[in-house]
Amino acid sequence: MITLTKQKRFFMGAFVGALFERNTNKTNNKQHVNRGYDSESGTTFPFLYFLMNSSMSSSQ
Repeated sequence: MITLTKQKRFFMGAFVGALFERNTNKTNNKQHVNRGYDSESGTTFPFLYFLMNSSMSSSQ
């Protein structure tokens, strides 16, 4: 049971990390083109952070 929880945590962390990295790259590319994108991308990380926390607490 503990190994399953560790696996879930690892995959969730990797998944969220990949999403956040992709979003950061988008922001860097569009920063000089569209200034309004910065505020939009700022809301993405707290959402992913909340998603990760809620899934971790339910898997424990």
